[in-house]
Order: sequence, then structure tokens, then C-alpha cells
Amino acid sequence: MVIARWILKLIIFFISLSISTVNAQRLSLKTNALYWLTLSPNLSLEAVVSSHSTVGLSGAFNAWTIGSLPSIKFAMVQGDYRYWFRAPMSGHFIGGTLLYSYINPTFNCVRREGYAAGIGPTYGYAWILGKHWNLEAYIGFGYLYTKYSRYDHGLYEGVQYKHLFAPLSIGATVSYILK
Repeated sequence: MVIARWILKLIIFFISLSISTVNAQRLSLKTNALYWLTLSPNLSLEAVVSSHSTVGLSGAFNAWTIGSLPSIKFAMVQGDYRYWFRAPMSGHFIGGTLLYSYINPTFNCVRREGYAAGIGPTYGYAWILGKHWNLEAYIGFGYLYTKYSRYDHGLYEGVQYKHLFAPLSIGATVSYILK
């Protein structure tokens, strides 16, 4: 729980940095097409904070079960910092991501309910499609901590903790740049 609190504090810190320095800078409103493949609505806001840097905040959720398919219920918030090698929102970038997610997936009658928190580096590329439109592809790996209660066929089996190296972010996003 201490790690989750620190990650939330860092996300709030990055948001406060972006709010205080944005002024008339560029903003981008984005959605991740890969999340939509799992019927998970999502939205991101990214702000230019310097000549090569942006900060962003993303949110996504999935709250339903479809027939007999495995359930992947979750609610997630993610903060990002990106350093762009050319100019913000175009070309190659590297950065870091902070992730916090409530999780409640069910696979093969085993349900896990708890949270996941992570931190790690990200790499990606953005293609300019037009004056206001971009396409981005990115991937990030890092440290992930999970704590959840496990239920097998509805029977409580206890609390489990995991520390692992895992993918934290992957995306193919469509961006609309507000000027």
C-alpha cells in the first residue's frame, strides 16, 4: 500500500507541474486503440511543458463481462513524462510512466480483486498525420507490484502479493492536438 501511495503522489506531482507551466502551450487529447479492442474506454491528455518535454495523464476502465469470455475488469490511472528528440508530439521519444490500477479479473473461475502499481521506462514514436492529428505507438516495461485477494470458484483463498517485471504500457493511440 505504501508503494501505491507514492505512485499516486508522483502522478499528482507531474500533473501539478503540467498545470503550472502549460499556459498557451499545446495540448493533445488521445485514445488508445488497443484498449478499445478489449472494449475498454480510455482517454488521455498530454501537455507540452518545454521545447522537448510533455507530461500526460491517462485513464481507462472495463466494468463488464461478455458472455463466457474471461472478465478483465479494471480501472486505471497512468501518468507519463516524455522527452521528445525532435519536437514535442513528433518523432521518437523516451520517458517514464507511473501506473495505478484497481483490478478484478476472472480467468477459469479464479477471480483476483485488488490493485497493481508500477513504474518504468517507455519508448515510442509519433507520426504526424495532419495539422491536428497524430498516430503514436509505444511500449513500456518496469516494476509492477500487485496485492489482491484470490477467489477460486467463489471460495476465498487469501491475499497474495507479487513483485514482477512486466509490461506497464503498450499503445497505438490516435491523437487530436489542440493549439
